[in-house]
Amino acid sequence: MFTIIGKFLSGLGLFFTGIEILSNNLKQASGRQFRQIVARWTGKDWKSGLLGTLAGAIMQSNSAITYITVGMIRSGLISVRRALPIIAGANVGTATLVLMATLDIKLFMLYLLGIAGLCFAFDKPVKYRTLIGALLGIGLLFLGIFMIDEGSRSLQNYEWFKTVLLLTSKSYVFAFLIGVILTMIAQSSAAVSVVAITMASIGLFSIEQTMMIIYGTNVGSALISWLMSGGLKGTSRQIAMFSVFYDCFGGLIFVILFYLEIYLHVPLMKALITSLPGSVQQQMAYSYLIYNLFTGIVLWKFFDKTGRVLEKFYPLTEEEDESKVKFIHDGALVFPESAMELIEKEQQRLANRFPRYMDNARCIVEKGTGDGVVESYHNAFSSVVNEIQNFLTDLVEERTSPHSSERLLAIQNKQSIIVSIEENLYNLVRTLDQSPCNPAARSLVQNLIEGLDTILLTAIDAMDNVDDSTAELLKNITQDRGSTMERIRNTYLSGESALDMQSKATLLYVTNLFERTVWMLNRLSRLLEIRENN
Repeated sequence: MFTIIGKFLSGLGLFFTGIEILSNNLKQASGRQFRQIVARWTGKDWKSGLLGTLAGAIMQSNSAITYITVGMIRSGLISVRRALPIIAGANVGTATLVLMATLDIKLFMLYLLGIAGLCFAFDKPVKYRTLIGALLGIGLLFLGIFMIDEGSRSLQNYEWFKTVLLLTSKSYVFAFLIGVILTMIAQSSAAVSVVAITMASIGLFSIEQTMMIIYGTNVGSALISWLMSGGLKGTSRQIAMFSVFYDCFGGLIFVILFYLEIYLHVPLMKALITSLPGSVQQQMAYSYLIYNLFTGIVLWKFFDKTGRVLEKFYPLTEEEDESKVKFIHDGALVFPESAMELIEKEQQRLANRFPRYMDNARCIVEKGTGDGVVESYHNAFSSVVNEIQNFLTDLVEERTSPHSSERLLAIQNKQSIIVSIEENLYNLVRTLDQSPCNPAARSLVQNLIEGLDTILLTAIDAMDNVDDSTAELLKNITQDRGSTMERIRNTYLSGESALDMQSKATLLYVTNLFERTVWMLNRLSRLLEIRENN
């Protein structure tokens, strides 16, 4: 018995490790170029569904596909409505794993596992490391399936297991609940279905039992999605709840059809799959595939209405809305001059967010606590920055004139400065929030915040006005005042001051952040002067 348990545990461990390795490596391959291809392929529902099916067949992980899809929605590449066929197709694609598990490919998978493992261990070839990692994951998950198969074949010799089978044969509801519970434990409907189908192939489960277990696994998957979506908001919650609706809808339809066929003797699903060629194992795999394919086809006509309902009940969060770029798009890369104009508009949007940090810092100093949204500001800012940076990288590869190249270099420098300023402001707010301001230093910190806020507003005006003297004003008010700051620090950080050591350390860090930010704004003023001269 311990040998059987060992094979089951080893098989499950290898199976889930393989899925994790496969998903992680394919996530790394889902860069901007991949997402651009996805964006082009989502213009029509049938294309989106096909793309989701291919992704599901390759990645074998609905959670990984959901992760990538949500990322594309947040970056503005696709809408939630366009994402729904991808998720539906992914459910069909992941069913191919169950079908492949019924094929005699053990020797092939052993060779695949050995070759991929050696390449992965010696990191050769480096260029295809991500692909090799994905193949290694596939090999491991199928090795896990083979071990589960070996362990399950030995269970039929035990009386207690025969008793359990007898109970499930008397109650189809019990078989359904087994599928639900095991899926919630294993976190994979495909894994539980593979085990059930394997047992059906050696006569441990009847066709009816296996069908109900398969239907239960999909409802179990819905419960997992529902439980895990409790803390989600916006698009993440929309996609999660669509998965819940997809699995519950399919489960309801197929359970009703099952009982109609069993008790009213109407030839439906059982009659269909038993008429298909192949072994019992393959027929049960067809049942899993048909379940997901039929559900997706039925829901096809309701994607528009479903999308509107999801947006109504789970609207976008402020962070998600601000995580999207508003101006840049892939089509603009063809015209470099226009593309640079669009980048500068995005940079202006980023700069317009700087005063929010000052408002938060002011609130912390005056009330002792902030409004708790600085993390959201920072995350949204970082998302837009990543999209701009990827766009800039693609734009650099385009052929540009010497004048355009010079302007592009200035835009890249400005982007670096904007990112550095935001990082300083973010750290400033976090520092003030984590280390309460000492009353003896509150006046100084308030003056620093008000002064920096004024300079930031001037910088925003300078970026927004090409033919204006604001850039010159920005340069003048950000001139080096290192000696002034040094005197301030000496006054407050001397041994005679009323500050303790922690307050002195905080004040030193805050003044350094202030000084670095002003220096970065001075660099920005010089870039803006170059822009005006050109």
